[in-house]
Amino acid sequence: MRYCPRKYRSGISSVVGIAALILIFIAIVGFLLTILYRLTDFAQTISKVLEERAESESIVRTVHGVWSIEDSFLTINITSQYPQAILLTGLTVVFTDGTKLILSRYNTTLNNESYVIITKPNNTYIKTNLQLPITLGPGHTITIQISSNYLGNRRILTVTAILANPSTLVALPLNQK
Repeated sequence: MRYCPRKYRSGISSVVGIAALILIFIAIVGFLLTILYRLTDFAQTISKVLEERAESESIVRTVHGVWSIEDSFLTINITSQYPQAILLTGLTVVFTDGTKLILSRYNTTLNNESYVIITKPNNTYIKTNLQLPITLGPGHTITIQISSNYLGNRRILTVTAILANPSTLVALPLNQK
């Protein structure tokens, strides 16, 4: 070891101590910044989830649907008062025997007797074949008629519509008329 005069030893010790304190301070600041970043990320995630939940509740409150069986057709009426366009992406019909009829973009094997009537706010009508998804604009009503020949003699337990917009997906149980 090299010899260091006594008067310089306390100066060297002070410099080493200050350097150690600076490193500890930098580590603490880095740790706190990391925690703040994680908390900010968590808060943004929670905010996004709450916005999606609020939007889902808004859709459920402003979109109404009923179903009935009349004139050998299962008739489903869905009316939207939601301020933006939403998509009807699927329909699920559950029968009392536990079987299900699921209609989606991938399963629309209904016969030509099944169709959709879209009623716009100015009372104009459009009749098309049942091809999902169907755009449901503000004030629009969709009437879907499915031939009961396709349903068979099974009794319907419930009908559910699947609605989507860019940020959320909602299952809307429909009431029986």
